[in-house]
Amino acid sequence: MPPHVSYELTPMGRTLLEATDPLIAWSHHHLPDIDAARERYDARTTATAGTPASRNTRAAPSDTPRL
Repeated sequence: MPPHVSYELTPMGRTLLEATDPLIAWSHHHLPDIDAARERYDARTTATAGTPASRNTRAAPSDTPRL
């Protein structure tokens, strides 16, 4: 059995949460718009090149790890 290891952010590291939480909230709020834009882009590039230029590989919001 592997040894138990605990990690935690330093006080300075915790201040990054203050900076990134709004960005994470914004991205979750706008995921439908982002997905729709990707689909439009893929449809446009598929029609001209024959294959999609990008793939939707993002994790579902519930699968997104929290810092």
